Amino acid sequence: MEDLRQQIESDLEKVIECLTDKTYNAIHDALFYYGDNTLLDFTAYAKEKDETITYSTILKSFMILFTEFELTPKDVHNILMTGVDE
Repeated sequence: MEDLRQQIESDLEKVIECLTDKTYNAIHDALFYYGDNTLLDFTAYAKEKDETITYSTILKSFMILFTEFELTPKDVHNILMTGVDE
């Protein structure tokens, strides 16, 4: 469990770095409001239930639940280019 959480944290760092400014700011605002570990906890829960779920799918869901924005096609492309879902 702890190894999975560390891997997710590392992957999320890569994912967050490649997001567009609008998406990055929306996530940052959500984390400020809901707590710093909200995205990590949300992602860890999703990955524990289905380890094949992609980070773009997780972030799409996170954006819908915690922000008023959606993940853009450019964000999805950038996430896929990181290689974290391979």
